[in-house]
Amino acid sequence: MPFPLTVGGRNVASPPELAALAQADAAGAGGTVVAGQRPWQWILGLVQSGALDAKLAMGLGAALLQNANAVTVAEGARVAEALHPSPLGRLVLLALDAHDSALLLQNDPARPDSSVEDSLLRCAVVVAPLDQPGVRERLLTRLRHAGLPDLELIVLLAHGSLDEVRWWMPALLEEELEAHDLVLVRGRAARDDEVAAWLREHVLESVG
Repeated sequence: MPFPLTVGGRNVASPPELAALAQADAAGAGGTVVAGQRPWQWILGLVQSGALDAKLAMGLGAALLQNANAVTVAEGARVAEALHPSPLGRLVLLALDAHDSALLLQNDPARPDSSVEDSLLRCAVVVAPLDQPGVRERLLTRLRHAGLPDLELIVLLAHGSLDEVRWWMPALLEEELEAHDLVLVRGRAARDDEVAAWLREHVLESVG
């Protein structure tokens, strides 16, 4: 067993103590446990050094994601991203459904211009099993409602089927693609498949 564990000069006797320490550190700008680091960073550091078993770190991430404290949920998502690939990917999606809007719309201290929901969605784009059509549909719908077209485009181009691209892309085109978005589209359109052919005909020909 790794406990007692030393974290930032503190002796941590048990997983609940470690979770409480991470939650307290997550409530602000971070750096109260390990200077210059948010909880997800020092948790990852413990795993990489061998001080904390990866399964215990996943359990900690799961506890943070399921906690009713908004800042803790956002930090749990970042733990999931740091430990990816892991079963935490599905829990990030479940957190979006399980927590109420009052929690999800609170600000994320680590990203002052973002809500907790935004942070969960950004992590979900990285960790969710997007090879599954049902998961993609849920996430694309969430991204559309949250007003995150940049992430919507990333999901579509990386994982979208022809039917999904046909369905979701027109709304993105109405909002006008930025220059960096077009770089992504051109990269996807360079491939030899039906999605690429559709993008060349219906997107690239219209923007020149």
